[in-house]
Amino acid sequence: MLSRTLLCLAVFSASTPLLADTVWLKNGDKLSGKISLFDGGKLLIQTQYAGAVTIDWKQVKTLESDQELLVKQDAYTGEKAKSLTAADDGKVTLANGEAPKTVELASIQQILKPKPVVEDLVWKGNVGLALDYQRAEKDTDDYDIDFKTTARHGRWRHTGEGEYNREVQDEQVTTNNWRAEYALDRFLTDKWFWQGRLNYKRDYVEELSRQRVVGTGPGYQFWDDELGAFSLGSLLNRTDYEYSDGGKDNFYSVAMKWDYNRYL
Repeated sequence: MLSRTLLCLAVFSASTPLLADTVWLKNGDKLSGKISLFDGGKLLIQTQYAGAVTIDWKQVKTLESDQELLVKQDAYTGEKAKSLTAADDGKVTLANGEAPKTVELASIQQILKPKPVVEDLVWKGNVGLALDYQRAEKDTDDYDIDFKTTARHGRWRHTGEGEYNREVQDEQVTTNNWRAEYALDRFLTDKWFWQGRLNYKRDYVEELSRQRVVGTGPGYQFWDDELGAFSLGSLLNRTDYEYSDGGKDNFYSVAMKWDYNRYL
């Protein structure tokens, strides 16, 4: 009986992850789990009893963790801490061997697990899929796929977008095209950035079969937080057209681009 009990306890201990991170809140509550990410004013902690829990950073009194974390006190540089140790209210201690460092929670902008190649890489994105299937006097099949993804590290931000559209009416293809776009931003300050952008569109139905746009110019990020983002950019573009009959055309243009997201 004793050996069976010890065996069961050993198996249970091996299969149960250790919850070594603790977050103390200003209202007296305490949460235990694994810190996944702090970004945009929100701390994400993975718990066994409630899954992923999001905490408002302003409600955190202090915290501790025995995992290696990258702590950034500005948008571009960070300090890799071997562990975090609880400190006085509104503070945390970054433990790095013989030189621990206590910092204000309000001064921390980001906490994340270091990545193998780019330590401070943060990625987010979404994919959309739509299908419209109608059977009437005119049969219509309409397919639409689109995606947008953003990755940021240090002063660099990468944005990729793409879409594919296809429509068939009475077995005749009326729409068949795809588009891809890539933008690279280099932040000069917390708000100002310089952008390079490449856009390519291929159409298999329309007379204008190929479009290529290459542009560059300055931009301004008004805000980018947990509730949304808003930025403006100006671009000097070179545009190249190719037509289905083999003809070509190109021209230069100046454009303004705005990007606004609001999370309800």
